[in-house]
Amino acid sequence: SSSVLGSEVRLLAGVAMAQAPGWTSVPVPAQRADNLKVFSTRFSPENEYIAAAHSNGHIAVIDSATGAIAFNLNTHGTMPTTQVVWRPLLATSKTKNVLVSVNSEDKGLVQHWHIKSGKCLHTIEDTQQIFAIDYTSDGQLFATAGQSRAVKVYDEATKRVFATLVGGDQKTCAGHSNRVFSVKFHPLNRNTIVTGGWDNTVQVWDARKGHAVMSMFGPYVCGDGVDISPDGLEVATASWRFEDNLQIWDMRTGAVRETPQWGTQSNLYTARYSKDGSKLLAGGSGEHDVVVLQRTGDSFKVAQKFSDQRAIFTADVSSDMTKLCFAGASGYVRCVDL
Repeated sequence: SSSVLGSEVRLLAGVAMAQAPGWTSVPVPAQRADNLKVFSTRFSPENEYIAAAHSNGHIAVIDSATGAIAFNLNTHGTMPTTQVVWRPLLATSKTKNVLVSVNSEDKGLVQHWHIKSGKCLHTIEDTQQIFAIDYTSDGQLFATAGQSRAVKVYDEATKRVFATLVGGDQKTCAGHSNRVFSVKFHPLNRNTIVTGGWDNTVQVWDARKGHAVMSMFGPYVCGDGVDISPDGLEVATASWRFEDNLQIWDMRTGAVRETPQWGTQSNLYTARYSKDGSKLLAGGSGEHDVVVLQRTGDSFKVAQKFSDQRAIFTADVSSDMTKLCFAGASGYVRCVDL
């Protein structure tokens, strides 16, 4: 049942700020597992499912239409599953419905799961904890990052390391000096990767050179708080602080383009663009809210807000941009209509 994993999806119509100044809240159900958190949520490529990674290692695959848990993965895990990502639909692969997870075991694991059979198709063992993973848009490469401060790029077909990116050019950037919590491939250039973490920098990496080539100074990223706009021109960062917590950066120059404001104080964990770049999600602690910002001309304006009882660590929007899911310290997954 959903209470076993502490996951529940409630479908709720979103209310635009213009119609209702107050936030739309989802009450926490009475029954839940204490201290169970959700670190990562993702809609499947065709929006049929929502995958949720839990602090006890469990991965719940939830039917996005009904809220029922359709599949349970990694039911015997003990350490937190820190992030999940769906493998892009590949014309070259016969196996669909593949979910890939990373975790914070002492030797971090990358695991490929076939959701319908519950089988782990492949396991890669790293040397340190892993906190983040992302795929190229064509699904041929994936990258991981975490405790080691380096970025590892893998070939999906062979599951072998394609490149290890570490350090910088020692002129304008030096790579990361602390843990990395977010990694994203450039949507149009598979050789460009962007990461953020605890060292108050965002690093832009060139896989061909094997090191970072540009730094954006300031963001304090403590979750999946870095994303690249679909056109590849912007980087959004979510920082765990009240001031300048959400920032939009110019991908080409590394300069801040915008610092959206919405009138509440939250330390942010997550930022994520919609598939078409017209919306930007941001969520965190403090106000325990997730905000949907709408692109209006050259800037983002608040369109909708939703709140939880505890901090929000993760949010995602369906590829058809009709639904939002979010989760965090409450242990529950919420699904709302946009």
